[in-house]
Amino acid sequence: MTLFFLCSFPRAQLPDIVSNVVVVGDRRKFLTCLITLKSEVDQETLQSLPDLTTAAKEWCESLGSKAATVEEAAIDELVRKEIQVMFQP
Repeated sequence: MTLFFLCSFPRAQLPDIVSNVVVVGDRRKFLTCLITLKSEVDQETLQSLPDLTTAAKEWCESLGSKAATVEEAAIDELVRKEIQVMFQP
């Protein structure tokens, strides 16, 4: 698996819910991916809000998760498992 594939796969497969993917691990035995799900944005300040976008909430619901905020999604085992599955070779 190339680094390009690893970086582009989740965003390419789930463009409506994944905001950013950052890969960390130069010269290490393993890579770590930091993934952010899309959240609502305050239109005046352009700052991210804690609520997930409608598409991200629907994706979480499709997994059986009740996560509605970024924090809830981050600690939800169903969401975490599905994201980990995306990176399995």
